[in-house]
Amino acid sequence: MVKKKKQTKHFHLIFLANLVLAVSVVIFILFHFNAIKALKFNNKNRFLKQALWQLKENEMAYLARDDLSEIRVVLASRQEFKEFLKGIQVISDEYGYELKEYPISRENTDIQVSISIVDRDRTITTFHIVRQLKGHLAQIAIIIDDAGYDNPLLEDFLRFPGKITISVLPSLSQSRQIARRIHQAGKEVMLHMPMEPNQFESRQIKLMEYEIMTDMTKEKIFYSIEKMLLTVPYAVGINNHQGSRATSHNRTMRSIFEKVSEKNMFFIDSLTSPDSVTASLASHMHIPFATRDVFLDNKNDYGYIKSQMKKLIKVALRKGRAIGIGHINRDNTIKVLHNMFPELSSNKIDLVFASDIVHYFNNKEVN
Repeated sequence: MVKKKKQTKHFHLIFLANLVLAVSVVIFILFHFNAIKALKFNNKNRFLKQALWQLKENEMAYLARDDLSEIRVVLASRQEFKEFLKGIQVISDEYGYELKEYPISRENTDIQVSISIVDRDRTITTFHIVRQLKGHLAQIAIIIDDAGYDNPLLEDFLRFPGKITISVLPSLSQSRQIARRIHQAGKEVMLHMPMEPNQFESRQIKLMEYEIMTDMTKEKIFYSIEKMLLTVPYAVGINNHQGSRATSHNRTMRSIFEKVSEKNMFFIDSLTSPDSVTASLASHMHIPFATRDVFLDNKNDYGYIKSQMKKLIKVALRKGRAIGIGHINRDNTIKVLHNMFPELSSNKIDLVFASDIVHYFNNKEVN
């Protein structure tokens, strides 16, 4: 009987020892797996950061999706293409990644070749290479703000031969009619949404019937945006009218972006405040988003507006895309656009709608 108890005890000890060993092996495997996974993730991030730094330091224009799974690179020459490949190859070799090149020959596209960076059949990122010598070099979107009033210049903008986006103020007597007229003319419609400025307290009355204020609840913001959109049919996106305080207010912008996402729209920040939180919040919430690069007509002076257009062209050539904002009540703005339209083509710049820039690629800065 004693012997049997000893055998049972011995069996239990062996069982416990095996159990402890098995648990230890499982923990080791899980730890090892997670460590490898974390290492791969960190390597991927370091690779992407080095790749973007190379592009930036060599002043190569690029645009990237927010998750960096695709990067569009604009190169000026075959020599620059060779230098790019050499640099990316060096970085890839450092991490043991493989380069795979895929020539592209589609119609109506400026993408000439795609290069995927691969780690054991898993694609890290894909570079879409655009050669400047073929097709368009860059894209520019022109947004014309403050439509909605009875303004004879509207017809001049509608007759402009290139693509432009016109942003309409809501809840005015002619907002709905003008939005419909813009759409019928083949131009793009946006909602020019009134938002609280820093100097709001000094104003005697609200500018608009509906205006997004920082003390509003989410429900009130949703209600106001719905009411505004009812008066601006065909709007595909939103940009802010004033809004230096609202665009700097995290809770307010979070509510706005929730409604933007619900409506499958995009948001363009006119950048009326250096403290705007829109870019980081839009990235976090995965909102189609862009920012204004150049205000074209703070002064209604032909020479000034022309110089601002040239500045916008330089930004587009450097970054691959740029957004300029003008105003419906500036007669010199439409004159400059008409006169400089041929210059855009000669510089291989494609004039596009705001939605084309927002939905294609978001600019990604290196931190």
